[in-house]
Amino acid sequence: MIVYFVTQAHGYTMRNFLEYWAPELYPMINLAFFEELFDLAAKAGGVKLPHGTYIFTDVDRLSPTQREVACAVARKVKAVGLPILNDPERVLDRFELSKLLYKQGINSFDVYRANEKPDRFPVFFRHISQHVGSITNPIPSQPDLDACRAYLHKHGFIDSDLMSVEYIHGAGADGIFRKYGCQIVGDMLIADHLFFSSQWITRFFDDSATDEMLEEERAYVFAEQNPHEAELRQVFQLANIQYGRVDYGIIDGKIQIWEINSNPMITGPPEEVSPRRLQLKNHVHDLLKKSFVKLDGSAPN
Repeated sequence: MIVYFVTQAHGYTMRNFLEYWAPELYPMINLAFFEELFDLAAKAGGVKLPHGTYIFTDVDRLSPTQREVACAVARKVKAVGLPILNDPERVLDRFELSKLLYKQGINSFDVYRANEKPDRFPVFFRHISQHVGSITNPIPSQPDLDACRAYLHKHGFIDSDLMSVEYIHGAGADGIFRKYGCQIVGDMLIADHLFFSSQWITRFFDDSATDEMLEEERAYVFAEQNPHEAELRQVFQLANIQYGRVDYGIIDGKIQIWEINSNPMITGPPEEVSPRRLQLKNHVHDLLKKSFVKLDGSAPN
């Protein structure tokens, strides 16, 4: 059994995968909601935990109180010798990871708390806890940053969930922005996608992609070994994440990590998949199925 902890609002990520693409895994993967953890934590001392592998996702979306409860349950799981992916006591949030990647020389851009003054401009604001991309355009100066921050405060944003990120231009020589996505499940790396866009925010597949772009994506996804495997494994290790998807770009031949999502969207319903990419997505799904079967009841490396 795999116990997949997730927030109720974001359980669709795994539910869609199971319902539309992997119904044979339903008996293996049990969705458990963080909102029910308070009751579980209160009883954990006297309740036998199901045998299996525990995956903690959405850790960055938890409140401090919810995260402490998740940590308490994780400690109980470890105490009985069951394997855990994404131990909530160790997983870094987006700010912590981005700051570490900059200090380690992996990323070329720095990040700052909302109340800190950046060393370089332009910067843009984004959430620490949510996976919605940038929430502002690049901001050119400190006065503009102060005004933008005041505007965000007025509309309900709070400093504890905001970070400013140095903007670096990531388009290739052809003027196209590329976003790579690679999943990790236990000890398996699975190339998920390569998206193209004329815009700097590249979150989804654009069906206007050319045949040449699709061939470039296929070469990335179908490669026997991810061309950036060593660097990505290092990043996942630094983040203390064994399940999730890293989104990244390549600038001047060097990977730049945009984020790691511990509860990634795998695929929506079949009608949302471009027919041009169906074979590619089926390949990814097959690898994911194998990785979950391998993970079932066994400890990750």
